[in-house]
Amino acid sequence: MSKKILVISALLLTVFSFALVCFTGRTYTAVSLLPQDINPDDISVKFDNENIVALNDVTIKDGKIRLEFRSLNPGRVSVYLEGISGFSLYVHKTGVITDGTFFGNCTGGRIIPLAFALYGIFVIIYLILKYRRDTAESIYQYKNAVTLGIIIFAAFFIMNQIFSAFREGGIANQASLILRTPNSFSLFTFPLAFILSVLIVISNITLIRKEGRNLRNMLGIFLGLFLCVGIIFPYALGEFLQRTTLVDVHNENGAALYIELFVEGFISAAVAYLECILAGTVIMSVIAAKRIPDFDRDYILILGCKVGNDGKVTKLLGSRAQRAVDFARMQKEKTGRDIVFVPSGGKGSDEPVSEAHAIKDYLIESGIPEEKIILEDKSANTDENFRFSIGKIKEFSGEENPKTAFSTTNYHVFRSGMIAFKQGIDAQGIGAPTKRYFWINAFIREFVATLFSEKKKHLIMLASLTAFTVYLVLIICFNNNL
Repeated sequence: MSKKILVISALLLTVFSFALVCFTGRTYTAVSLLPQDINPDDISVKFDNENIVALNDVTIKDGKIRLEFRSLNPGRVSVYLEGISGFSLYVHKTGVITDGTFFGNCTGGRIIPLAFALYGIFVIIYLILKYRRDTAESIYQYKNAVTLGIIIFAAFFIMNQIFSAFREGGIANQASLILRTPNSFSLFTFPLAFILSVLIVISNITLIRKEGRNLRNMLGIFLGLFLCVGIIFPYALGEFLQRTTLVDVHNENGAALYIELFVEGFISAAVAYLECILAGTVIMSVIAAKRIPDFDRDYILILGCKVGNDGKVTKLLGSRAQRAVDFARMQKEKTGRDIVFVPSGGKGSDEPVSEAHAIKDYLIESGIPEEKIILEDKSANTDENFRFSIGKIKEFSGEENPKTAFSTTNYHVFRSGMIAFKQGIDAQGIGAPTKRYFWINAFIREFVATLFSEKKKHLIMLASLTAFTVYLVLIICFNNNL
């Protein structure tokens, strides 16, 4: 399914919905409860303008009075049921009658949420096909995490649309529903988010006790608090403003109501977006960490990290090197194919030797021949790890596209693969285990680093959410004031 099909299906659903509303919307049935002390024969229906609508039929059944109207001319009309109640109707130039407001409910209006739900199904099918195509190209693409996140939200949106079709219709109701959907999503996921936040905080406390207190070791606490506060804040803000006299948010003709709707809607959308991106990133990180590279690799990079004060590998770095050794043995057993090791990592100002030299010593102690090791000891970060190491491999082999694997800690595999993919390197990663309390916070660091590395995309998305939220609020505003 291509993007053109999505555009065409959107146009077709729009045209079909518009045609159905125009065809069925020339009549409208209003329903009111009939007070027990009123004699049905005493009920009279009056209009303040006889040229807007005509009364087709009156039915009294089950304690309710049903009034069927047909449109005559465009305009607004007030309808009075003597002794019961009054309401207004709006007749459009197309002859469609809406219940008192410009974008209000109308006969056939329930097609609107159903059309959105159907289009959401098309979008999910498209995204699933896109995900399969993109992961077949490489699992190490950030768009795979984004796609999964959008699929999660789209599934919730479709369910919300289907349920709403049994309750309400009309463009204004639809705009209000879409505006509330991110908040509904966040509230729906709040129990899970709260439990995860508690586990993250507990994990961070353990990490701080063992590794010391610093900003990096407290990222999990900050993220957990941000998610919980972000989910609750729009709801709390709305409840506070509804009960205070400081700001008048009850006046449909005033700006305060619509500013409140925008602030609540945007914050809810931004938090829901972050939740979905986090969920997609978690899924892709787990997939990447558990994946075993194909057993046809000629080289395996070992990505460096901090060396111990004695010049030897730390447990974290040693696990990466050991994972590379394990993969080499697995490949040898499966295919008989040898692999060349590429320890990668320079010497930091607080390190006695380079990370690459410490890894090399570990490999030699593990029985790896020195001629099967290519040293890269100049890199200072993951980007340079890949760039410098691939340069060394090409010098060594003369191959333009060497078959390469890389070994790093499990939480780091997905982002490392992303960095390699952006450089045009077809490398497959393998993850080394680490302590559970350390893994959670380390993954959050990776998640935050990935967010910032893709900040332009996220800023564009947030700008789009801002514009769309303004658009929905304007529909509600115009509906209440036209």
